[in-house]
Amino acid sequence: MKMAKKVKAIVCTQCGSSLDLFGGHNVDTIVCPACNTCLDGKDEYKAVAQFMTLMKKMPNLPLKIGMKGTLKEVEWTVIGYIRYREDGEKYYDFQLFSPTHGYAWLTRNEYNYIFSRDVKDMPDIIGNPLDKLYTGVKFTARDMQFNVIEKGYEEIDFVAGELTWQGKVGDGTGYVTGAKPPYLYTISEERNEMSFSFGEYIDTELVYKAFGINEAAPKAQTVQKGGSKSSSLMLGIPIILAFVVAIILIVASFVLSGKKIFSESYKCKELVEGKITKKFKVNGDNKLLLLDLKTNFSDAWGFFTLKIVKGETEYFTFNKEIAYYSGGYGEDRWSEGSRSEDVYIRLPEKGEYQIVIEGEGGYGISSKGFRNENLTVSIYNNVILSRYFIIAAILLGFILFILFFSYIKDNIEFDN
Repeated sequence: MKMAKKVKAIVCTQCGSSLDLFGGHNVDTIVCPACNTCLDGKDEYKAVAQFMTLMKKMPNLPLKIGMKGTLKEVEWTVIGYIRYREDGEKYYDFQLFSPTHGYAWLTRNEYNYIFSRDVKDMPDIIGNPLDKLYTGVKFTARDMQFNVIEKGYEEIDFVAGELTWQGKVGDGTGYVTGAKPPYLYTISEERNEMSFSFGEYIDTELVYKAFGINEAAPKAQTVQKGGSKSSSLMLGIPIILAFVVAIILIVASFVLSGKKIFSESYKCKELVEGKITKKFKVNGDNKLLLLDLKTNFSDAWGFFTLKIVKGETEYFTFNKEIAYYSGGYGEDRWSEGSRSEDVYIRLPEKGEYQIVIEGEGGYGISSKGFRNENLTVSIYNNVILSRYFIIAAILLGFILFILFFSYIKDNIEFDN
């Protein structure tokens, strides 16, 4: 582990502790590790703020203030760091300093490291880029085309060491990051001020070797197509599960369509005077039943009245009209109406029931009565309404769309 020699030392104006300084003349603030006071590096180290809540314990990080390392053939010293939080996740920006090359940042995010520097190059976006750039949109900066992979808002919850700006706990920054692996371009906005940085992914083992860290380097996430293998896997698994659930729902819609407990066919002519069916048995209270009425109508119509009775008690009465007409040949063939109708009912108690059926009808446009048409009445017990499967399918479709969109977002193809 290589540590830099201190440039000078000062005394904290708040608590009197001795502070070693490693940065250059552009250091704006220094945070005292003893009392968590932010000192103004431009005004005789006067106290700017004191962080009393979120900075009680220093995080255990492989990179520590004062460590020296060579990246991009330049020797850098870690002079400070900031921890950001966004949506429950956290990452660190380490402030680096070189007497010959100025200042840079080394960002540690999910065990990936990004080396970046502030640049003056602006993107080819008129107006505020943060208002116009969203995930998947392309923009040009530094003569390179970047794809937006992230947009969000991050807040500081830990500050330590020396910084080139006044980073305070609770401060927030809006940002947009575009990628053209292995390069990144980030646009940031804080207090209505825009800043731009250009970075590059650095292998974790290379960072550890450069700064003389003796620990085993965690395996870095492989960044490809704008996302990590783990994020693609985590998105891919729910998609597969959603497809499996969708298949189960489709199968269930057939399996759970109900058990047939009754079926009889009648000549429609017999129904003119009324007909009572055989008894059918319902085994449970408040069971949902499906009454399926089917005919063999052809250019005919029928109007049927059905009454559900149990002994002398009448439970339901309903009317159904069935009509079906067709004509023409080949491409000119047409049809209208239907040969069947369905009715859903709930019977309040178990027992044996019958149906009283009356009907009248005709053929063509006449009311001359039935010819040789038949009516088949079937009853299904323990039915699950199809609309529940439709609602579930719609919800699954929406989830699949969101997951697939996120999956595509995390796996955008980038041009090399």
